[in-house]
Amino acid sequence: MEKPNILYEDKQILVVEKEAGMAVQSAGIGQPDMESRIKAWLSQTSKERVPYLGIVHRLDQPVEGLVVFGRTKEAAAACLNALELCGKMIIPALFPFFVLSILLNRLGLPGILGKVFAPFASRLYGISGAGASALL
Repeated sequence: MEKPNILYEDKQILVVEKEAGMAVQSAGIGQPDMESRIKAWLSQTSKERVPYLGIVHRLDQPVEGLVVFGRTKEAAAACLNALELCGKMIIPALFPFFVLSILLNRLGLPGILGKVFAPFASRLYGISGAGASALL
């Protein structure tokens, strides 16, 4: 059996590279999938006969990328909670900032503000005008 491309492994989680075209979970009898492949590999390399492997998230079959698996139920639940927190709190909080930053940069506003605030920034903080726009 070919070793899966495991990028990170500890007692709690596995991060594995998923090849394009392979399903994460069983797609049907006789069709290869990551879960079965990794369980088979782990059963050959560990003392557990049938190791636990919790799927934290999935990627569509045609897509390649990284997939996180929990090696314990607790680790899988914690990873899922972290992704949920990220999706509900962190990304929505940062999204307006990212959009506004891109818009301001494309309009050239940091350069204009840097020139306007350069005298104040150099006296107060000892930085150039370019650094002054970052403080705003």
